[in-house]
Amino acid sequence: LGWRHFRQAATAPFSPSRTSSPEFFEKLCRCMEGSKMLPKIDGDGLRVVIVSPPGFIGERALFLRIMELLGRRGHECCLCGKDVMPLLKKINQTAVIIAYHDVEPPRGVPSLRFLLHKWHSGSAQFRTASHFENIIHGTMDVDELKNHGARNGKRLRSMPLLLSVKATEFHGGPKRKVFFSGACHGGDSLRGKHHVPLYALLDSTGYFESYGPKETIGKFAPKSYGGCIEDQEKFLELMKAAGVALVLHQAESLRNGTISSRIFEAVAASCVIISDRHPFVVRHFGDSALYIDHDVSPEEMFRQIDDHVQWILANPNEAIELARRSHDIFSKKFPLENEVCRLENFIREIARYAASHAVPCPMRRALKHISLQSSFALSKFKLHEYLGRYLDKNGDIVIPKVRANMLFEISSCLWSCPCF
Repeated sequence: LGWRHFRQAATAPFSPSRTSSPEFFEKLCRCMEGSKMLPKIDGDGLRVVIVSPPGFIGERALFLRIMELLGRRGHECCLCGKDVMPLLKKINQTAVIIAYHDVEPPRGVPSLRFLLHKWHSGSAQFRTASHFENIIHGTMDVDELKNHGARNGKRLRSMPLLLSVKATEFHGGPKRKVFFSGACHGGDSLRGKHHVPLYALLDSTGYFESYGPKETIGKFAPKSYGGCIEDQEKFLELMKAAGVALVLHQAESLRNGTISSRIFEAVAASCVIISDRHPFVVRHFGDSALYIDHDVSPEEMFRQIDDHVQWILANPNEAIELARRSHDIFSKKFPLENEVCRLENFIREIARYAASHAVPCPMRRALKHISLQSSFALSKFKLHEYLGRYLDKNGDIVIPKVRANMLFEISSCLWSCPCF
Protein backbone atom coordinates (compact mmCIF):
# COMPACT_ATOMS: atom_id res chain seq x y z
CA LEU A 1 0.00 0.00 0.00
CA GLY A 2 1.40 3.36 -1.01
CA TRP A 3 1.35 6.91 0.24
CA ARG A 4 -1.96 7.64 -1.49
CA HIS A 5 -3.70 4.88 0.46
CA PHE A 6 -2.23 6.13 3.71
CA ARG A 7 -3.27 9.69 2.96
CA GLN A 8 -6.84 8.65 2.18
CA ALA A 9 -7.10 6.47 5.27
CA ALA A 10 -5.58 9.14 7.52
CA THR A 11 -7.61 12.08 6.26
CA ALA A 12 -11.06 10.67 5.46
CA PRO A 13 -12.44 10.23 9.01
CA PHE A 14 -11.53 13.77 10.07
CA SER A 15 -13.67 16.84 9.88
CA PRO A 16 -13.07 20.06 11.85
CA SER A 17 -15.66 19.02 14.44
CA ARG A 18 -14.95 15.29 14.71
CA THR A 19 -12.24 13.45 16.63
CA SER A 20 -10.53 10.24 15.69
CA SER A 21 -11.77 6.90 17.00
CA PRO A 22 -10.14 3.61 18.03
CA GLU A 23 -11.85 1.97 15.03
CA PHE A 24 -10.05 4.36 12.70
CA PHE A 25 -6.71 3.69 14.36
CA GLU A 26 -7.18 -0.07 13.97
CA LYS A 27 -8.15 0.44 10.32
CA LEU A 28 -5.03 2.51 9.73
CA CYS A 29 -2.83 -0.08 11.42
CA ARG A 30 -4.31 -2.80 9.19
CA CYS A 31 -3.79 -0.55 6.19
CA MET A 32 -0.08 -0.18 6.92
CA GLU A 33 0.57 -3.67 8.34
CA GLY A 34 3.16 -5.54 6.35
CA SER A 35 3.88 -2.65 4.00
CA LYS A 36 7.44 -1.80 3.11
CA MET A 37 9.07 1.54 3.70
CA LEU A 38 7.49 3.86 1.15
CA PRO A 39 9.95 5.15 -1.47
CA LYS A 40 10.88 8.79 -1.55
CA ILE A 41 9.26 11.07 -4.08
CA ASP A 42 10.91 11.26 -7.47
CA GLY A 43 12.94 14.38 -8.13
CA ASP A 44 13.10 17.16 -5.57
CA GLY A 45 9.66 16.77 -3.99
CA LEU A 46 8.87 16.87 -0.27
CA ARG A 47 6.57 14.58 1.68
CA VAL A 48 5.09 16.40 4.68
CA VAL A 49 2.77 15.03 7.38
CA ILE A 50 0.81 17.64 9.35
CA VAL A 51 -0.54 16.39 12.70
CA SER A 52 -3.29 18.69 13.98
CA PRO A 53 -6.14 18.46 16.52
CA PRO A 54 -9.48 17.93 14.69
CA GLY A 55 -11.30 20.60 16.72
CA PHE A 56 -9.01 23.49 15.70
CA ILE A 57 -11.11 24.83 12.80
CA GLY A 58 -9.01 27.88 11.96
CA GLU A 59 -5.70 26.06 12.21
CA ARG A 60 -6.86 23.14 10.07
CA ALA A 61 -8.17 25.61 7.46
CA LEU A 62 -4.69 27.15 7.38
CA PHE A 63 -3.06 23.73 7.01
CA LEU A 64 -5.38 22.85 4.12
CA ARG A 65 -4.35 26.07 2.35
CA ILE A 66 -0.68 25.27 2.95
CA MET A 67 -1.17 21.72 1.65
CA GLU A 68 -2.83 23.03 -1.51
CA LEU A 69 0.05 25.40 -2.26
CA LEU A 70 2.69 22.77 -1.47
CA GLY A 71 0.87 20.38 -3.80
CA ARG A 72 1.04 22.95 -6.59
CA ARG A 73 4.81 23.03 -6.08
CA GLY A 74 5.07 19.25 -6.62
CA HIS A 75 5.06 18.07 -2.99
CA GLU A 76 2.89 15.53 -1.14
CA CYS A 77 1.10 16.37 2.10
CA CYS A 78 -1.19 14.61 4.56
CA LEU A 79 -3.31 16.18 7.34
CA CYS A 80 -4.18 13.77 10.15
CA GLY A 81 -4.53 13.33 13.90
CA LYS A 82 -2.00 12.12 16.44
CA ASP A 83 -3.23 8.51 16.18
CA VAL A 84 -0.88 8.08 13.21
CA MET A 85 2.24 8.98 15.22
CA PRO A 86 3.32 5.31 15.70
CA LEU A 87 3.19 4.81 11.92
CA LEU A 88 5.41 7.73 10.92
CA LYS A 89 8.50 5.55 10.51
CA LYS A 90 6.81 3.66 7.66
CA ILE A 91 5.96 6.71 5.62
CA ASN A 92 9.47 7.93 4.73
CA GLN A 93 8.33 11.56 4.96
CA THR A 94 10.64 14.53 4.69
CA ALA A 95 9.25 16.12 7.85
CA VAL A 96 6.28 16.08 10.22
CA ILE A 97 4.63 19.30 11.47
CA ILE A 98 2.97 18.87 14.86
CA ALA A 99 0.34 21.31 16.17
CA TYR A 100 -0.62 19.38 19.33
CA HIS A 101 0.42 20.89 22.67
CA ASP A 102 1.02 17.50 24.31
CA VAL A 103 2.83 15.50 21.59
CA GLU A 104 6.55 14.86 21.88
CA PRO A 105 8.77 14.93 18.77
CA PRO A 106 9.01 11.43 17.25
CA ARG A 107 12.47 9.88 17.39
CA GLY A 108 14.30 9.50 14.12
CA VAL A 109 11.82 11.66 12.19
CA PRO A 110 12.58 15.32 11.28
CA SER A 111 9.84 17.20 13.12
CA LEU A 112 8.67 20.79 13.50
CA ARG A 113 6.50 22.17 16.30
CA PHE A 114 3.80 24.57 15.06
CA LEU A 115 3.50 27.11 17.88
CA LEU A 116 0.29 29.16 17.94
CA HIS A 117 0.59 30.56 21.47
CA LYS A 118 3.40 31.84 23.61
CA TRP A 119 3.74 29.43 26.53
CA HIS A 120 5.70 30.55 29.57
CA SER A 121 8.41 28.49 31.23
CA GLY A 122 7.07 26.14 33.86
CA SER A 123 3.96 25.20 31.91
CA ALA A 124 3.51 21.70 30.53
CA GLN A 125 3.09 23.11 27.02
CA PHE A 126 6.43 24.95 27.27
CA ARG A 127 8.20 21.80 28.44
CA THR A 128 6.80 19.81 25.52
CA ALA A 129 7.70 22.51 22.99
CA SER A 130 11.24 22.71 24.41
CA HIS A 131 11.85 19.11 23.32
CA PHE A 132 11.64 20.15 19.66
CA GLU A 133 14.67 21.44 17.79
CA ASN A 134 12.61 23.12 15.04
CA ILE A 135 9.83 25.64 15.70
CA ILE A 136 7.34 27.33 13.38
CA HIS A 137 5.67 30.26 15.10
CA GLY A 138 3.52 33.26 14.33
CA THR A 139 4.44 36.85 15.10
CA MET A 140 5.29 36.21 18.77
CA ASP A 141 8.92 35.92 19.87
CA VAL A 142 10.39 32.58 20.94
CA ASP A 143 13.40 33.95 22.81
CA GLU A 144 12.42 32.15 25.99
CA LEU A 145 12.45 28.80 24.18
CA LYS A 146 15.75 29.62 22.49
CA ASN A 147 17.37 30.58 25.80
CA HIS A 148 16.06 27.39 27.40
CA GLY A 149 17.54 25.35 24.57
CA ALA A 150 20.89 27.16 24.78
CA ARG A 151 21.12 26.44 28.50
CA ASN A 152 20.64 22.76 27.70
CA GLY A 153 23.16 22.71 24.86
CA LYS A 154 20.51 22.61 22.11
CA ARG A 155 20.32 24.93 19.13
CA LEU A 156 16.73 25.86 18.30
CA ARG A 157 15.94 26.58 14.65
CA SER A 158 12.84 28.74 14.23
CA MET A 159 10.85 30.36 11.45
CA PRO A 160 8.02 32.90 11.77
CA LEU A 161 5.01 31.88 9.68
CA LEU A 162 2.12 34.30 9.22
CA LEU A 163 -1.32 32.66 9.31
CA SER A 164 -2.21 34.19 5.99
CA VAL A 165 -4.36 33.30 2.98
CA LYS A 166 -3.78 33.00 -0.76
CA ALA A 167 -3.44 36.08 -2.94
CA THR A 168 -6.72 37.45 -4.35
CA GLU A 169 -7.95 40.07 -6.80
CA PHE A 170 -9.45 43.24 -5.34
CA HIS A 171 -13.25 43.39 -5.23
CA GLY A 172 -14.70 46.91 -5.23
CA GLY A 173 -18.24 45.96 -4.22
CA PRO A 174 -20.43 47.87 -1.75
CA LYS A 175 -19.50 47.97 1.95
CA ARG A 176 -22.81 47.68 3.79
CA LYS A 177 -22.50 45.01 6.48
CA VAL A 178 -20.05 44.30 9.29
CA PHE A 179 -18.74 40.73 9.23
CA PHE A 180 -17.45 39.16 12.46
CA SER A 181 -16.32 35.63 13.22
CA GLY A 182 -14.98 34.51 16.55
CA ALA A 183 -15.66 32.93 19.90
CA CYS A 184 -16.00 34.00 23.52
CA HIS A 185 -13.26 32.50 25.65
CA GLY A 186 -14.26 32.71 29.27
CA GLY A 187 -10.64 32.55 30.41
CA ASP A 188 -9.69 35.60 28.34
CA SER A 189 -10.09 38.83 30.30
CA LEU A 190 -10.86 40.98 27.26
CA ARG A 191 -13.31 38.69 25.48
CA GLY A 192 -15.06 37.63 28.66
CA LYS A 193 -15.63 41.10 30.15
CA HIS A 194 -15.69 43.47 27.16
CA HIS A 195 -16.55 41.58 23.99
CA VAL A 196 -19.60 39.69 25.25
CA PRO A 197 -21.56 42.91 26.11
CA LEU A 198 -20.28 44.41 22.84
CA TYR A 199 -21.78 41.54 20.82
CA ALA A 200 -25.18 42.20 22.37
CA LEU A 201 -25.01 45.89 21.44
CA LEU A 202 -23.95 45.14 17.86
CA ASP A 203 -26.64 42.48 17.54
CA SER A 204 -29.36 45.14 17.62
CA THR A 205 -27.93 47.39 14.87
CA GLY A 206 -29.11 45.54 11.77
CA TYR A 207 -25.74 45.79 10.02
CA PHE A 208 -23.93 43.18 12.12
CA GLU A 209 -23.31 39.62 10.79
CA SER A 210 -21.81 37.13 13.26
CA TYR A 211 -20.41 33.64 12.69
CA GLY A 212 -18.70 31.07 14.86
CA PRO A 213 -19.54 28.42 17.46
CA LYS A 214 -23.22 28.38 18.36
CA GLU A 215 -22.51 27.97 22.07
CA THR A 216 -20.52 31.22 22.16
CA ILE A 217 -21.16 33.93 19.58
CA GLY A 218 -24.49 32.33 18.64
CA LYS A 219 -25.60 32.70 22.25
CA PHE A 220 -24.64 36.36 22.68
CA ALA A 221 -25.65 37.66 19.21
CA PRO A 222 -28.63 35.45 18.23
CA LYS A 223 -30.32 37.93 15.84
CA SER A 224 -27.26 38.36 13.61
CA TYR A 225 -25.92 34.81 13.98
CA GLY A 226 -25.33 33.02 10.66
CA GLY A 227 -23.85 29.72 11.80
CA CYS A 228 -20.41 28.16 12.04
CA ILE A 229 -18.77 28.25 8.60
CA GLU A 230 -16.17 25.51 8.12
CA ASP A 231 -15.80 25.86 4.34
CA GLN A 232 -13.01 28.38 3.77
CA GLU A 233 -14.18 29.51 0.32
CA LYS A 234 -17.70 30.16 1.58
CA PHE A 235 -16.24 31.98 4.59
CA LEU A 236 -14.32 34.41 2.38
CA GLU A 237 -17.31 34.91 0.05
CA LEU A 238 -19.53 35.89 3.00
CA MET A 239 -16.87 38.28 4.22
CA LYS A 240 -16.51 39.79 0.73
CA ALA A 241 -20.28 40.23 0.43
CA ALA A 242 -20.45 42.09 3.76
CA GLY A 243 -17.70 44.53 2.79
CA VAL A 244 -16.61 45.48 6.32
CA ALA A 245 -14.76 43.22 8.77
CA LEU A 246 -14.49 43.63 12.54
CA VAL A 247 -11.20 42.21 13.81
CA LEU A 248 -10.87 41.71 17.58
CA HIS A 249 -8.00 40.00 19.40
CA GLN A 250 -7.65 38.29 22.74
CA ALA A 251 -5.90 40.14 25.56
CA GLU A 252 -3.02 37.63 25.40
CA SER A 253 -2.58 38.24 21.67
CA LEU A 254 -2.40 41.99 22.24
CA ARG A 255 0.25 41.50 24.94
CA ASN A 256 2.38 38.99 23.05
CA GLY A 257 1.95 40.38 19.56
CA THR A 258 0.35 37.16 18.29
CA ILE A 259 -1.68 37.76 15.14
CA SER A 260 -4.47 35.49 13.89
CA SER A 261 -5.47 34.82 10.29
CA ARG A 262 -8.56 37.05 10.54
CA ILE A 263 -6.81 40.26 9.48
CA PHE A 264 -5.37 38.55 6.39
CA GLU A 265 -8.72 36.96 5.52
CA ALA A 266 -10.41 40.35 5.82
CA VAL A 267 -7.99 42.26 3.57
CA ALA A 268 -7.91 39.37 1.07
CA ALA A 269 -11.72 39.63 0.89
CA SER A 270 -11.37 43.36 0.04
CA CYS A 271 -13.05 44.46 3.26
CA VAL A 272 -12.76 47.76 5.07
CA ILE A 273 -10.97 46.88 8.31
CA ILE A 274 -12.22 47.93 11.75
CA SER A 275 -9.66 46.59 14.22
CA ASP A 276 -8.43 47.01 17.75
CA ARG A 277 -4.97 48.55 18.03
CA HIS A 278 -2.97 45.36 17.66
CA PRO A 279 0.72 46.32 17.20
CA PHE A 280 1.08 44.27 14.02
CA VAL A 281 -2.00 45.78 12.37
CA VAL A 282 -1.02 49.35 13.29
CA ARG A 283 2.59 48.87 12.16
CA HIS A 284 1.87 47.29 8.78
CA PHE A 285 -1.55 48.59 7.73
CA GLY A 286 -1.32 52.07 9.25
CA ASP A 287 -4.07 54.46 8.19
CA SER A 288 -5.51 52.00 5.66
CA ALA A 289 -7.56 50.53 8.54
CA LEU A 290 -9.97 52.03 11.06
CA TYR A 291 -9.23 51.51 14.76
CA ILE A 292 -11.04 51.23 18.07
CA ASP A 293 -9.64 51.25 21.60
CA HIS A 294 -9.68 47.90 23.40
CA ASP A 295 -9.11 49.24 26.93
CA VAL A 296 -12.41 51.11 27.20
CA SER A 297 -15.91 50.10 28.22
CA PRO A 298 -18.07 47.95 25.89
CA GLU A 299 -20.36 50.93 25.36
CA GLU A 300 -17.44 53.10 24.23
CA MET A 301 -16.14 50.35 21.95
CA PHE A 302 -19.60 50.12 20.40
CA ARG A 303 -19.77 53.90 19.91
CA GLN A 304 -16.41 53.88 18.08
CA ILE A 305 -17.44 50.98 15.85
CA ASP A 306 -20.78 52.61 15.05
CA ASP A 307 -19.05 55.91 14.16
CA HIS A 308 -16.81 54.06 11.70
CA VAL A 309 -19.76 52.21 10.16
CA GLN A 310 -21.74 55.43 9.70
CA TRP A 311 -18.73 57.03 7.98
CA ILE A 312 -18.39 54.00 5.66
CA LEU A 313 -22.09 54.12 4.74
CA ALA A 314 -21.96 57.89 4.15
CA ASN A 315 -18.72 57.77 2.09
CA PRO A 316 -18.85 54.63 -0.09
CA ASN A 317 -16.15 55.72 -2.57
CA GLU A 318 -13.68 56.67 0.15
CA ALA A 319 -14.41 53.37 1.92
CA ILE A 320 -13.64 51.37 -1.24
CA GLU A 321 -10.36 53.26 -1.67
CA LEU A 322 -9.47 52.50 1.96
CA ALA A 323 -10.09 48.80 1.34
CA ARG A 324 -8.00 48.95 -1.84
CA ARG A 325 -5.02 50.38 0.04
CA SER A 326 -5.08 47.65 2.69
CA HIS A 327 -5.50 45.00 -0.03
CA ASP A 328 -2.45 46.36 -1.87
CA ILE A 329 -0.39 46.07 1.32
CA PHE A 330 -1.50 42.48 1.75
CA SER A 331 -0.77 41.58 -1.89
CA LYS A 332 2.77 42.96 -1.70
CA LYS A 333 3.82 41.71 1.74
CA PHE A 334 1.64 38.94 3.16
CA PRO A 335 0.15 36.43 0.66
CA LEU A 336 0.39 32.83 1.80
CA GLU A 337 2.35 31.93 -1.34
CA ASN A 338 5.33 33.82 0.08
CA GLU A 339 5.01 32.08 3.45
CA VAL A 340 4.80 28.61 1.86
CA CYS A 341 7.93 29.30 -0.18
CA ARG A 342 9.80 30.15 3.03
CA LEU A 343 8.34 27.09 4.76
CA GLU A 344 9.52 24.86 1.91
CA ASN A 345 13.07 26.21 2.22
CA PHE A 346 12.95 25.75 6.01
CA ILE A 347 11.87 22.11 5.68
CA ARG A 348 14.65 21.46 3.17
CA GLU A 349 17.18 22.98 5.56
CA ILE A 350 15.95 20.71 8.37
CA ALA A 351 16.01 17.66 6.10
CA ARG A 352 19.60 18.41 5.03
CA TYR A 353 20.65 18.86 8.65
CA ALA A 354 18.95 15.58 9.67
CA ALA A 355 20.63 13.72 6.81
CA SER A 356 24.08 15.10 7.61
CA HIS A 357 23.72 14.18 11.30
CA ALA A 358 22.15 10.76 10.79
CA VAL A 359 23.80 7.96 12.78
CA PRO A 360 25.28 5.46 10.31
CA CYS A 361 24.13 2.03 11.33
CA PRO A 362 24.27 -1.29 9.45
CA MET A 363 21.09 -2.40 11.22
CA ARG A 364 18.72 -0.59 8.86
CA ARG A 365 17.96 -3.87 7.09
CA ALA A 366 18.05 -5.89 10.28
CA LEU A 367 14.30 -6.51 10.59
CA LYS A 368 14.11 -8.80 7.54
CA HIS A 369 14.78 -12.04 9.40
CA ILE A 370 15.10 -12.95 13.06
CA SER A 371 16.22 -16.50 13.80
CA LEU A 372 15.48 -17.84 17.27
CA GLN A 373 18.16 -20.33 18.36
CA SER A 374 18.96 -20.15 22.09
CA SER A 375 17.63 -18.68 25.31
CA PHE A 376 18.96 -15.55 27.00
CA ALA A 377 17.75 -12.47 28.84
CA LEU A 378 17.93 -9.23 26.86
CA SER A 379 17.73 -5.73 28.24
CA LYS A 380 16.17 -3.20 25.89
CA PHE A 381 18.80 -0.69 26.97
CA LYS A 382 21.51 -2.98 25.54
CA LEU A 383 19.54 -3.98 22.46
CA HIS A 384 21.16 -1.54 20.04
CA GLU A 385 24.68 -2.57 21.10
CA TYR A 386 23.83 -6.27 21.20
CA LEU A 387 22.21 -6.51 17.77
CA GLY A 388 25.25 -4.88 16.20
CA ARG A 389 27.25 -7.99 17.18
CA TYR A 390 24.84 -10.40 15.52
CA LEU A 391 24.67 -9.04 11.99
CA ASP A 392 25.44 -11.53 9.26
CA LYS A 393 27.12 -10.60 6.00
CA ASN A 394 23.76 -9.66 4.45
CA GLY A 395 22.99 -7.17 7.19
CA ASP A 396 20.33 -9.46 8.73
CA ILE A 397 20.13 -10.30 12.42
CA VAL A 398 20.65 -13.82 13.68
CA ILE A 399 19.55 -13.88 17.31
CA PRO A 400 20.10 -17.03 19.35
CA LYS A 401 16.70 -18.16 20.60
CA VAL A 402 14.84 -15.33 22.25
CA ARG A 403 12.12 -16.25 24.71
CA ALA A 404 8.67 -15.55 23.33
CA ASN A 405 7.80 -13.17 26.15
CA MET A 406 10.77 -10.96 25.20
CA LEU A 407 9.66 -10.40 21.61
CA PHE A 408 7.24 -7.59 22.42
CA GLU A 409 9.89 -5.71 24.40
CA ILE A 410 12.41 -6.12 21.59
CA SER A 411 10.00 -4.99 18.88
CA SER A 412 8.95 -1.97 20.96
CA CYS A 413 12.57 -0.95 21.42
CA LEU A 414 13.33 -1.41 17.74
CA TRP A 415 10.34 0.73 16.84
CA SER A 416 11.63 3.59 19.00
CA CYS A 417 15.21 3.26 17.80
CA PRO A 418 16.13 6.25 15.58
CA CYS A 419 18.12 3.99 13.25
CA PHE A 420 15.03 2.31 11.78
